[in-house]
Amino acid sequence: MKIMDENTVRVLAITASPGTVQRLREIFDRTRWVLSFAADCGEARQLIEQTHPAVVLCDAKLGDGNWREVLDKVRALDDPPKVIVTSNQADEGLWTEVLAEGAYDLLPRPFEPGEVFRVVSLAWRDWWHHHHEPARAATA
Repeated sequence: MKIMDENTVRVLAITASPGTVQRLREIFDRTRWVLSFAADCGEARQLIEQTHPAVVLCDAKLGDGNWREVLDKVRALDDPPKVIVTSNQADEGLWTEVLAEGAYDLLPRPFEPGEVFRVVSLAWRDWWHHHHEPARAATA
């Protein structure tokens, strides 16, 4: 059982692909990170409210929406998670679009464990610093 506190890396993966779910489980099982899954935007909305992830991995295309809709939903939150888009067709055009829209990064599939770890770690660290900076400024 993984113990959760404010320093626990909580990640929500939004994907309907069983292969992606399996691969992410294999990668995350080597960490102390907590990984949840949602198959679509509707399920993701509920899980985001329940689990308060710091990082969201989101397939570029979903059965009931896409990464832009997920990004719009999390922007409305008080403490929005960092959104990382995943795609089999991760080209320069999509990467530019993802960054221009305000997502954290684009992660190509098939996943390489080191790259997943690097990108998710950096996103979590960025979220953590943003999350804790107001508290530090108030006590200074």
